[in-house]
Amino acid sequence: MADNLQHLSLSDEEDQVLEVVPLVDTSSFSYNLCFVGMFLTYSRINFNSMRDVLAKLWHPLGGVSITDLGAKRFFRVLQFLFWFYTPVDFERVWNGTPWLFNNHLLILHPLQPGEVPLLVPLIYVSEWVQIHDLKAGFFSESVARSLANFIGDYLDHDLTRVSTVESESYVRVRVRMDVKNPLKRRRRLVALDGTSFFARFAYEHFQVFCFLCGRLGHTDSFCDLLLHHKKESLTPQ
Repeated sequence: MADNLQHLSLSDEEDQVLEVVPLVDTSSFSYNLCFVGMFLTYSRINFNSMRDVLAKLWHPLGGVSITDLGAKRFFRVLQFLFWFYTPVDFERVWNGTPWLFNNHLLILHPLQPGEVPLLVPLIYVSEWVQIHDLKAGFFSESVARSLANFIGDYLDHDLTRVSTVESESYVRVRVRMDVKNPLKRRRRLVALDGTSFFARFAYEHFQVFCFLCGRLGHTDSFCDLLLHHKKESLTPQ
């Protein structure tokens, strides 16, 4: 068929030049000051309610546009585009992560030039973690960094909660975590005298997680482990 077409003569209409204005690739700036995000939950998210609640919670000076992108992720939930109009609002929301709606964790990713929102891996979240039950001599930046990197990836630390009363003191670390991994509950440390003890972790914002598998986004009653084991035989993580 293709070989036969090349022998056809062109009509006057076919020989005329078609002037077309090529589309400009706007991917490098279309998503400026934008987050793509999803809620880590099996539950259905009411879009209108979520949009109103977050807009009031963030109270952006320049406004925010929230769009339902309609694509489902590994949690079988929709993802959304959060478009801000001023760098001040964008940075304040990013620095304030994590955010919750109805106790459901919102995973946000700041879009970079060339990234396609539907292809961005939404698996990382930043969280402040309290480290309790530390002994004297362990309230230091180096210990905070080491424990933060055990939990996830170190971002920042806060030693202002350290007081003269050891039992009331704790260290805060900000970490980047992969939500596919189980939460860390504690870490064994060894004191100078050779005795060991556990440093205990408390996550400041995480509300919905499973004590059976240790993962975020669901509770014990909806854990996949129940498909293969009886709840009584499972040891909490």
